[in-house]
Amino acid sequence: MRTATVVMLAWTLGGCSPEGGAPQVQRYALKEAAGPLKEAGPPEKEASLWKEASAWKDVGPHKDAGPAKDAGKDLGAKKDGPGKDLAKKDATPGDGGNGCMSPSDCQDNNLCTVDKCDPVTKTCVNQPIGGCCLTDSDCKDTNPCTVDTCSTSSHTCKHALVNDCCQGSSDCSDGNACTTDVCDVATLTCKHTPIPGCCTSDASCKDTDFCTLETCDVATGLCSFNRIAGCCETHGDCDDGTACTIDACDTVTHTCSHTPVAGCCSKDADCNDGVFCTTDTCQVATKTCSSTPIAGCCTSDAACQDTNPCTANSCDPTTHACLSSPVTGCCSKDADCSDGSACTKDTCNLSTNTCSSTPIAGCCKTNADCADANPCTTDTCNVTSGTCQRTTIAGCCASDGDCADASTCTKDSCDPATHTCSSTPIAGCCVNDGDCQDGDPCTADACNLATHTCTVSPVSGCCTSAAECNDGNSCTLDFCDLTLHRCAQAPLPGCCTKDADCADADPCTKETCNVATGICQSASLANCCLTDGDCADGNPCTKDSCTGSLCSNTAVAGCCLNDSQCADADPCSADLCSLETNSCQHPAIAGCCASDGDCADASTCTKDSCDLATKRCSHAAIAGCCKSDLDCADGDLCTGDSCDLATGSCVLTVLPGCCRTDADCDDKKRCTVDLCDPTGKCTHDKVAGCCESDADCDDKNACTANLCDPVTSQCGFAPIPGCCSKDEECVDGTSCTKQSCDTAKQLCVFTPVPGCCKVDGDCADGNPCTSETCDAASGLCSFKAVAGCCRTDAECSDGIRCTDDSCDESSHTCKHQAVAGCAGTDAGVPDGGARDGGRDGGARADLRSGEPPSDDGCSCVLARTGGDGGGLVLLGLLSLVALCRRRRENSR
Repeated sequence: MRTATVVMLAWTLGGCSPEGGAPQVQRYALKEAAGPLKEAGPPEKEASLWKEASAWKDVGPHKDAGPAKDAGKDLGAKKDGPGKDLAKKDATPGDGGNGCMSPSDCQDNNLCTVDKCDPVTKTCVNQPIGGCCLTDSDCKDTNPCTVDTCSTSSHTCKHALVNDCCQGSSDCSDGNACTTDVCDVATLTCKHTPIPGCCTSDASCKDTDFCTLETCDVATGLCSFNRIAGCCETHGDCDDGTACTIDACDTVTHTCSHTPVAGCCSKDADCNDGVFCTTDTCQVATKTCSSTPIAGCCTSDAACQDTNPCTANSCDPTTHACLSSPVTGCCSKDADCSDGSACTKDTCNLSTNTCSSTPIAGCCKTNADCADANPCTTDTCNVTSGTCQRTTIAGCCASDGDCADASTCTKDSCDPATHTCSSTPIAGCCVNDGDCQDGDPCTADACNLATHTCTVSPVSGCCTSAAECNDGNSCTLDFCDLTLHRCAQAPLPGCCTKDADCADADPCTKETCNVATGICQSASLANCCLTDGDCADGNPCTKDSCTGSLCSNTAVAGCCLNDSQCADADPCSADLCSLETNSCQHPAIAGCCASDGDCADASTCTKDSCDLATKRCSHAAIAGCCKSDLDCADGDLCTGDSCDLATGSCVLTVLPGCCRTDADCDDKKRCTVDLCDPTGKCTHDKVAGCCESDADCDDKNACTANLCDPVTSQCGFAPIPGCCSKDEECVDGTSCTKQSCDTAKQLCVFTPVPGCCKVDGDCADGNPCTSETCDAASGLCSFKAVAGCCRTDAECSDGIRCTDDSCDESSHTCKHQAVAGCAGTDAGVPDGGARDGGRDGGARADLRSGEPPSDDGCSCVLARTGGDGGGLVLLGLLSLVALCRRRRENSR
């Protein structure tokens, strides 16, 4: 009964009627009758359900199922009416509470899960499909540089790289050595900053130096400048280090020339004159040659001839030395006649060239010939000259007068036997006061210079011992002050009772009486005196005075005792002390100098100096010193000649811009003709159309690179790639960019047009069942469906229930595999009805009798397989519901 009810409800809800019925009402009736049932889901799942249902036992058309009235009886058996049993939850398969019977019970409407029914636990398992997605958010990755989307056709994620996006500087390499490639971490965009001075080709290394070969190392972006051998730009480039050449640079060919200077030399070898008998040398300072004849060198006999008639002269051809052989017996001068004797006069008779020798009177031959009887000379004969020589013997005397030593206090005599002097001191003789000192401090000792005898006078009041100081007073102790050599008296102990008893009337002592011992004590007062005379120190250069019993010895300003005290550090004055006035005198020494300044004269052309050894001036003339401008004239047009009268030096001022030759006018410019006119002025005529540097080639066009060819000195104007002044100049030949000119930067800007294509590949939509093409002219994509292509199994359904329809994922083509064991009269008939076009020819069933209608061909009746079987039947009916709904939709 329950089965019939389920079949009828399924049939009604499935819409298997020509008009389709009222689906919402039927779906609601099923829901109320059988509890919450899941819809079949997407088409591909409906196909799956049908395939499962097709495996059930098919008993053919409904007429074989038995009388309709039996079905009606089952449907109306319960008083509660149809559908009451179906409302029970435990009768609903796949509801999650009582498990599942097949995968169809586990459908979760999620395309990204594989829905299975665990055959053991009868619970659903919805296993996620790896890599499957439903929305873009399912595809989010951690890479900020990709646009993450979900393909609605394949339900797979796509991660398209964002142009110029970066996560680190390593992502930004543009392969250009001349840019610094960094990633802006704030915007995740690459920045490529040009490196100043970096090169990309040899042309970008060009400089203004004609004589360098410029190359660019594109790997490092560094320029290298290699000097071209032999190339020059100025005369200075051609200096060969040789002073004997004129070095010049040809500004057209940029090659050097070295013209020899006539008569110039840099080494001795340059001066060879080809003459054997000269020494050829180069004067390095003047760069000129000098040839000095070699003394005695000869090249012929004639060069050896002399004026001596007594020689035979010839030149040795090997040694180039002159050979001279004397002529025997011949003479040409008196010297030729020397006979070796100093005592003959040898003469030559120039008429006959013969010699004669005459003895010389008084000539000596031995020392004995020279004896003069003087004991104080050594007499010798010079046998070479025949003359006597007498040498005085040091210390020898012949008489007492030879021994005088200028001392008045010696007796000088000569020993006649030994001829030696002796000096004996004369007793009592003196020459100064010092000779008369007797060592007695109480005598005044002096020398009488008239008689050279000493006088000794006692000094009044002087003492040398206490015995000389007895004052006859028994109460005093008499003693001699050995410092002053004066007598002093001290009271004897016990001779006083008070200080007054000890008074000695000497203001230079302080007397006290020791009342305990009765002994007077006297203490001398230091520097005490009674009169000025007591203070006399014997020095005429001090003023000696006694004031208040104290001596003072004050130095007298300007007073001197000897010449040494008058030294004034002036070497040109005599420092003398007058003993009469005891004052210094400094008379000037005539002609003396102490420094060069003392020798200055009024002439700037002399060097005035003082010889510090002799203290004498010298005035040496200064070479090249001038006294007027005329002394400085050098005949050079390009110098202003004047004499600095203060220093006596010539001042040669180079006149600005003056020239002597055309070479002086070289302005180092290739585009001028440099000439020197007769007045010494340079002219620089510009060569028409010539350029020196790129700056000379400005064509006022911001989009051209102005270049000067260093070889031809001609201007060239090369277009700058990418530079523009208006939009029309920015054509890139593609319709997929908006072309404009940034006039501020003078650069073309090509902005991509969104969605525009250039090639077919730009139109790829990830759908294997479309053929994408790009119209390059318009930049638009077109998509054409590929015939017979499939993406899912649902797209391959052929409507035949006994085939397993699937889509090959690699070839995207449909496959229809016959289902094993499937049979029936309509096994090969497409879904939709019997072979009679959907009319079964049988009697229609009335819903009220429980027979399902069969007008639309859905005359399928499932046989009961025994038992209640409600769950299995319901699963099959749900499959039929899905199939019938799809057929209904296809028939609209």
